[in-house]
Amino acid sequence: MHQTAEASSINVSSSNGSSEVASVDHRVIDAKIGGSTSELPSSIKPQVASQADGQTATQEDFGSASFGTKTDSDRLGSGTEQTAAGIKIHKKPMLDPALRERDVIERALQRGDLEAAEEAYRRVLKLKPDDVDAMIGLANIFFNRGLIKQAQNAYFAILNKNPENLFAKVGLINIGVMDPANLAGGSELKQLIIEHPDQHFLHASLGSFYVRRNNWPAAQAAYFEALALDTENPDYAFNLAVSLDQLNKPDIAARYYRSALELIGKQAAGFSESDIRRRLQQLSGDLP
Repeated sequence: MHQTAEASSINVSSSNGSSEVASVDHRVIDAKIGGSTSELPSSIKPQVASQADGQTATQEDFGSASFGTKTDSDRLGSGTEQTAAGIKIHKKPMLDPALRERDVIERALQRGDLEAAEEAYRRVLKLKPDDVDAMIGLANIFFNRGLIKQAQNAYFAILNKNPENLFAKVGLINIGVMDPANLAGGSELKQLIIEHPDQHFLHASLGSFYVRRNNWPAAQAAYFEALALDTENPDYAFNLAVSLDQLNKPDIAARYYRSALELIGKQAAGFSESDIRRRLQQLSGDLP
């Protein structure tokens, strides 16, 4: 979903998917290194992000950086009141300002406008200072905008309120593994995956860990698992494609580049559509 200044590509970012993606050949995971990283255009790199921006783990356990669809009654409250005399009074429903801001956030993230999303998150927190969902979302935006110190402080603030918050734990790990010498982060992510195997963003974060270390076979395997768990995430499809491209698997890479294009609109994407189309032309031999 969002891009950092990493030399490698992919997002952790992103549940129900196409049959093409779901029927992927698991033998791909055993692919061996075949290509040089210098062979790919500089614009084709994985989207390395904080975690599943806008994605939800178990909400009651961890909170969520995303805001699910609400019914009209959820958003507006009851518009009818029954009096003791049995008379029904219809009131004009009042929209919760915080919910309105979350709609603004959703639209901003869909079009990739992180500044607008950040401003809306801040407005939510003015209305509800203890809203952990908004705190997580704002921390993720800081990370994806490269405001690492602010992101770190925000994740610590979340853990002060809820020491078991999975999103904040992963956010801090992702900050730590930006240092290539930090190998402990990979072990921490693997342990969290053992504890929470169905959380797609954990697998994507592990993929980002391997991308930063140019371990493309391991990155490809991790992104494959992330996409299998969240099959409508365009960034996961893109990151898997880049990993396969780096492994000199052009035919399979092209399949996932096309999947990434097809998934645009289902969730916010952090890659350039034009860059993918150009890379597909290069892989087909239509461009040098």
